[in-house]
Amino acid sequence: LGLDLPDTPETARLDPGHRHATLQGAVVRLMESVLSEPTLITIEDSHWLDGASCELLVALRRDIERRPWAVLITRRDVPGGLDLLEGHGVIRRRLEPLGRDALIDLAREQAGGAVLPPGVIEGLVGRCGGNPLFLQELLRATADGEVVELPETIEAVVAATIDPLPASARS
Repeated sequence: LGLDLPDTPETARLDPGHRHATLQGAVVRLMESVLSEPTLITIEDSHWLDGASCELLVALRRDIERRPWAVLITRRDVPGGLDLLEGHGVIRRRLEPLGRDALIDLAREQAGGAVLPPGVIEGLVGRCGGNPLFLQELLRATADGEVVELPETIEAVVAATIDPLPASARS
């Protein structure tokens, strides 16, 4: 959370060499007590996680078989963040790009009643590379008239949407 809090009497007594492991253990025990029923834990975009978050998730996963949890983690195939190896309860599923027909159906559904010039849906489908989120963002930007020239990446389309906002709304 980015908070800089003073030690409590209890945390001040922790051995600095074991503080990290002790705090991880406390979080694991807290989660075990709070999540005693079957629970789905979803972590999206794990490629953006910092080192401390990755270490905590690895600690949570150590005895996952004895917990009533299923953990679903999504990530892009880029360096960084949490990247668990298959095995020991980890099953990887690589999502393939959506096919052209599915993307056109999705685009028509997302467009709803919006009137788009001929060929726009086909152009956006070709540009999105099979990524449904990118297609949805391109459609939204096109229908709202927010962008003059369509960006080449999902990051660029999100930035094009955020950049014109006032500073308070951007943050």
